[in-house]
Amino acid sequence: MVPYANRCSDLFIISGYASSSMTERLLHDYPSLNITLYIGMTTQHEGLSKKDHEGFLNLTNQYGERIKIMYQITQPPTHIKLYSWIKDGSYYTHFVGSANFSENGLFKLNELMVESQQNFESLYLEQNKNSVPCTHPDIQKLITLYDDSIDTDLIIELEVDKDLVTENDDSTYSRNERTASNARQQTTEQSFSNCFNKQLTYITHSPSNYYDIIEIPVVFKNNWDSSRRGINNMFKAGQANYLEQSNKYPFTNTFPYNRKLKFFTDDNKILEGRFDEDHDGRLYFYDDIYQYFANRLGINEKRPITYSDLEKYNKDFVKIYKINDTEFLFDFSNRV
Repeated sequence: MVPYANRCSDLFIISGYASSSMTERLLHDYPSLNITLYIGMTTQHEGLSKKDHEGFLNLTNQYGERIKIMYQITQPPTHIKLYSWIKDGSYYTHFVGSANFSENGLFKLNELMVESQQNFESLYLEQNKNSVPCTHPDIQKLITLYDDSIDTDLIIELEVDKDLVTENDDSTYSRNERTASNARQQTTEQSFSNCFNKQLTYITHSPSNYYDIIEIPVVFKNNWDSSRRGINNMFKAGQANYLEQSNKYPFTNTFPYNRKLKFFTDDNKILEGRFDEDHDGRLYFYDDIYQYFANRLGINEKRPITYSDLEKYNKDFVKIYKINDTEFLFDFSNRV
């Protein structure tokens, strides 16, 4: 960015996600640079953090005509990352690639941006047509604004020793250990019951912090193959079921490869699984994950789980909260 920010007058950006702090940094460091930013993943379903929205409003007030922030309000969302530099009133050069306009995209993650001399003006015209300014008076009706913090007291210390001793070992030591282990497990389950019964509002971190909280669709909407893949993979030649990542939350940012993972559910169960190194987008379970969801959805016959089933349940995704590298909260509650 540095050489272009020093020699160009304007920067036009289309980015799936963006942070107000990254925008402020560029405006502060390069006082002669004007920025027009189109954020593409701000539709009703995707939303934007309240913190970033307030930050963008403050920047608009502070920097006036130097900054223009636009939120997309139409479907489908835009995941493009395009940076266009303007010099002497004309496009100077463009960069296209994977980096969002955020600290993660430009500083912390491995990303790739490729220089291009193509004409991208039509993309900006289309994005402008599908977007509204961040200062729009009805912005809260047009997009979803969510909180981007979580009560850290809910991420509690866990210790479940159900494999500490065997059921057949009847020594005094083993009985005592088994009693202690059961007590710890009951305490853990009660802790989770208390945790999920607090009627808290579950929220997603802003994109720059989305490693710790992610959402996993149970069944993808409007996917013609959803009855034979993912959670329904067993109906395709009896293959193993799995949960499938969405583009918004890549599993590689949350789960370690080929390690035993524990998921403590909101209905006081413990599921175990692994993130398959050979299938980046698949989270497999040692438990019957199809049957787990079928039970919660009240499905008694052996058939594919459909998006309509999830709509009736009023929840179409699982929210995962990271405790540590191998332990997670698993929330499929449909509480309002």
